Amino acid sequence: MAVREGNVTKTGRDSTRDEGATSPGVFSAGDLLAERFLVVRLLGSGGLGEVYEVMDQALGATVALKILKSTVSTNPVLLERFRREIQNARRITHPNVCRVFDLGIHRSASGQQRFFVTMEALPGESLAAYLAPRPALTTAEALPMLAQLAAGLQAAHESGVIHRDLKPANVMLLPAEAGARRMVIMDFGLAISVDQLDLGLTETWELIGTPAYMAPEQTKRGSATPATDVYALGLIAYEMLTRDSPFDPEATPIATVVKRRYEPPRSLRQTLRDIEPAWDTAVARCLNADPARRFQRPAEFVAALTS
Repeated sequence: MAVREGNVTKTGRDSTRDEGATSPGVFSAGDLLAERFLVVRLLGSGGLGEVYEVMDQALGATVALKILKSTVSTNPVLLERFRREIQNARRITHPNVCRVFDLGIHRSASGQQRFFVTMEALPGESLAAYLAPRPALTTAEALPMLAQLAAGLQAAHESGVIHRDLKPANVMLLPAEAGARRMVIMDFGLAISVDQLDLGLTETWELIGTPAYMAPEQTKRGSATPATDVYALGLIAYEMLTRDSPFDPEATPIATVVKRRYEPPRSLRQTLRDIEPAWDTAVARCLNADPARRFQRPAEFVAALTS
């Protein structure tokens, strides 16, 4: 995998702003990254860094570019894991998974080194934004959406990639095509979290993921499995149907994750009295604290919903 290197320039002059500047983003429209990617606009920011819409001047195509925080670029443990994950993520080709293209590097005028990843640019809105203003979905509305998420996860797992940070904010809903909206899972291979820095945890015991959607085993030193993503898929299904969480909403995020190892979640039937038995049983199986007792394949979950 090629790693491109270059400085950031704008109309012939270096315009890099060091991290911590008071601007909305580290870069602004017109900045040129690695002598190739022209910044169009800031799309958003998260735990790893910022995402921009950029024009790839070499290919004449619009792509998304995620620039990593310096805490990742200068951390050899996180950076090495990140390189491996990106290499794996490039193997996934599926309509419900965002394509990852390349890993690059640039240095600012002050010598600061920052890594970035280029990805498929997707129009639309996140699943989190879609759900926020809406009441609970019906099972008829949720089923095709969950089926697409399961298909994307299945393709990734068959390529040997576990997401580990599946959540509504990491799913894009594209504009309708032939009456249906395509769902695309983002950030495969990018689930390297710097939560351990924020939570005061050491590099020998890291939290990888978002606490609200983490499986119980993610608080241990054990490896994530496809069942880890199935757990998050079950949480998303519960949220779609109830607009609520199956766990105590008053608990802190880290307390919630730890309690999931010992306390069972509320069932769908406790919130929705008339829910179909198949849905109640299938979601409960996804949320089992024991990974071995969950569905081992996302497709099995969707099949169970219609049995």
